[in-house]
Amino acid sequence: MDHSLPTLFDLDPTIEVCRFPDHAATTGYIRGCRCGRCRQGQRDVVDRAKAGLCNVEGCDNRRMKGRGYCIEHVPLARQAKRRTKSEATCEICKRTHSWYESVLETNIRPDSHDLYRRTCAECRNRYMRTISGHRLNTDWAIRLLTATHCELCNDRFSTDKQKRRQSVIDHDHQCCGSGRTCGRCVRGIICHPCNVRVGAIEGAIDAGTLDVMLAYIQTRSAARG
Repeated sequence: MDHSLPTLFDLDPTIEVCRFPDHAATTGYIRGCRCGRCRQGQRDVVDRAKAGLCNVEGCDNRRMKGRGYCIEHVPLARQAKRRTKSEATCEICKRTHSWYESVLETNIRPDSHDLYRRTCAECRNRYMRTISGHRLNTDWAIRLLTATHCELCNDRFSTDKQKRRQSVIDHDHQCCGSGRTCGRCVRGIICHPCNVRVGAIEGAIDAGTLDVMLAYIQTRSAARG
């Protein structure tokens, strides 16, 4: 055998052109040919990966986290999906919180974006069902988060085991009825007893018996006096 001829595995790596271009598939190597020139190129790729550099030859920028390329060479489609993290101070607890604008645009209704930017998740979570159910805007939502006393009787709200204040969103039932509301008919944040009283007064007004009930109360009180 003539050992002077170059073989697949000992070709001089200084040669600039692959001498065995058809061997990539036949040898089964996923990175192509195993000649000296190609193997040296593969070593360069591995060395750049260990150093955390971009895979593009000649680029000395650091690759993005979980990617093989720097921000300049990552495909444009992937750049569009890249999320930008924003931070601010929560207006309720004064702690720093963060959010992703792409998540807001995808998952959160537009009129709540400002609320998510101004408050942290911990402050919102206890009341998020109420905020969502009544479609409260940012000002009303923050008003709910910071409310401590009933707006009618001025009594302090009690709290449950989850430290959630026992407050009620009072709204005009002629607009939305019970359950979810449009957000425009919300009137105030009150306690449960006051909510029952307001409901009774509304029922008397709808039935046209409010004046009769007032006259009845005044007459009976005067007779007793």
